[in-house]
Amino acid sequence: MTTAASTGQALRRLREIAGLTLDQVAELADVSPTYLSRVETGQCNPSIKWLGVVSKALAASIANKADGGSDMGLTA
Repeated sequence: MTTAASTGQALRRLREIAGLTLDQVAELADVSPTYLSRVETGQCNPSIKWLGVVSKALAASIANKADGGSDMGLTA
């Protein structure tokens, strides 16, 4: 498995744990949903900066969900 593929799989798992759609994560992180999809499927290798932005959005959503929130007003 390539680094891009394993990174994409990990990102998708986190998104699913957060209970968010691809479009919701893209909106929260202010990134392209098309690019996010390509990362999740291992078609491209994102920069560390890009991963940081998306990871922060996912972490905030997961933390909000753990605190009994509603995924920042978004529904899955």
